[in-house]
Amino acid sequence: MAEISPTPAPAPYVRDEGRDELDTLANLARRSFINDPAFNYGANLKQPLSNDVDNSKRRTLEAFHRMLFQMAFCLEARVMVVAVPEAGGENDTSRKTKERLAAACIWMPPGKRVGLQHPMFLLHSDVLRVIRGWGINFLMRLGFEYPGVAEKAWKSIWKEQKIKDDQGKGYLFLMMREMFQKMSEETLTLDASNPKARDQYAHLGFRLEKPFTIGKGKATAIGFRGKGGPGVELYGMAKDA
Repeated sequence: MAEISPTPAPAPYVRDEGRDELDTLANLARRSFINDPAFNYGANLKQPLSNDVDNSKRRTLEAFHRMLFQMAFCLEARVMVVAVPEAGGENDTSRKTKERLAAACIWMPPGKRVGLQHPMFLLHSDVLRVIRGWGINFLMRLGFEYPGVAEKAWKSIWKEQKIKDDQGKGYLFLMMREMFQKMSEETLTLDASNPKARDQYAHLGFRLEKPFTIGKGKATAIGFRGKGGPGVELYGMAKDA
């Protein structure tokens, strides 16, 4: 008797995400950015967090990412995810394809940033929960210091007219490829928060325009508390049409 082979699951695909999966998005972001230098600095951490060890600092990191996604939706940003279809097991007779979210990104509209200039959206996005976990210091660092330094760097980049035509080097991530297609006539900009991310974005065709530093004299290079430390270096990057 011939056996019927199970139908293979469809390939991963990119889709827009809505507010109904905020918790899933926050959990995904927390796992992805568990030791990101910029967030280590914002949380004023003394030591690394772990995805394997639950504690109040880790829960606050997840709440912080939930706040970011909620703010992004309020500001009409485009939230994109990579969904990976997963076929049911042998005992699953529903024949429905389930999926898990494997990656996510936020594309902000031109001229908009998540920050303190939107106090009502911050309150709506439960910023008080993050303040209870990390203290008011996180607002000073990620709400004032980081946007101020980043804005200054980008003003300098545009003033010097360093945004020029450049060919990409190919695509690694479905999200980026899809966004490049939809925004084919626009210049895309982002801030990479560590060297690995910088190199990945460079491989996708983004150019390093200018590095900038937050936490100088207050944090180590990976964002942990450290008096007299060099601070966290971030990288302003751009990709033209």
